[in-house]
Amino acid sequence: MALAGRFDLDDLGAHVAHELAAEGPGDELAHLDHDNKRRREIAHRYLEHIRHPDVVLPAAPEEETAHVWHLFVVRCARRDALREHLAARGIGTAVHYPTPPHLQPALAGLGALSLPVTEQLHREVLSLPLNPALTHEEADRIVEAVNSFQS
Repeated sequence: MALAGRFDLDDLGAHVAHELAAEGPGDELAHLDHDNKRRREIAHRYLEHIRHPDVVLPAAPEEETAHVWHLFVVRCARRDALREHLAARGIGTAVHYPTPPHLQPALAGLGALSLPVTEQLHREVLSLPLNPALTHEEADRIVEAVNSFQS
C-alpha cells in the first residue's frame, strides 16, 4: 500500500529532509560504504536472476561502483497483483511517488496536462526490498517469488 500523502508535493521546492541530513552524522555514516556495497550485491543478484517476462528490470549501470541502489524499482503492468503475490509470501514492497509529477498539488496551476506514458509508468512501478541487512538467502527467496508470479 502506498503511503498516502507522504510523496505529495504541496509547494514547489519544499520537501522533507532526509533523516541523515535532519539528524546530523552518526553511526549510519560509518556503515555507509558497507551498506552501499551490500545494496549493489543484492541489486546484481536481482538483475542476474529475476527472469519473469512481465517484470521489467532497471537498466544495469555501466559503472557499477558509481550506483548506490537506493531503490530497486521494477515495472509490471499487473503491479498490484504482483505486490499481493509477494505480500502473500511475506515480502514487503513499496510504491514510491505514486502520483505523477504533473498531478502533484504543487503543479495544479499548470492546468490539465495529458501525459499518458508518465501516468502508465506510475501505475506500474514497484520497489523490491533492498535493505543491506538482507541475506543472500532472503534475496534469493525474493527472486524466486517474483519469478513464480502467475501473470
